[in-house]
Amino acid sequence: MLKLSAERLVRDYVNSQLDLETQRLARLLWWDLVYGPIGEYNGAGVRVANDGEPWIGFVEASRIVADAVRDVGDLWVDVDWDCVMTREPEGFNDEETGEYVEPFWESIYQYSRKDVLRAAFGEVADYL
Repeated sequence: MLKLSAERLVRDYVNSQLDLETQRLARLLWWDLVYGPIGEYNGAGVRVANDGEPWIGFVEASRIVADAVRDVGDLWVDVDWDCVMTREPEGFNDEETGEYVEPFWESIYQYSRKDVLRAAFGEVADYL
């Protein structure tokens, strides 16, 4: 259950970094990959997705989404605090006791870039 919660947090974090059109393209990429070509051609010869907007095709949409996530790297997720961190958590010195306190690693999951993309985009990650 905690791992699923961590993956949801990663997916939500990555999506929050994307504009609405890129989020739309990512959803349509998944649909196109799983169910086959999207939409139908309108009278002007343009393929239109189910939402009525033009569909630019799998290859072009993959390129746009890949460009949008090119700076995404490893992430650390603390499921106790429902937070996503872009760098490895560090311990700290407790002011009262003077002792060094390690992060609570039992609630922290590390995701490599590959795992981040897989959590955010599923099978589409293989094409980004």
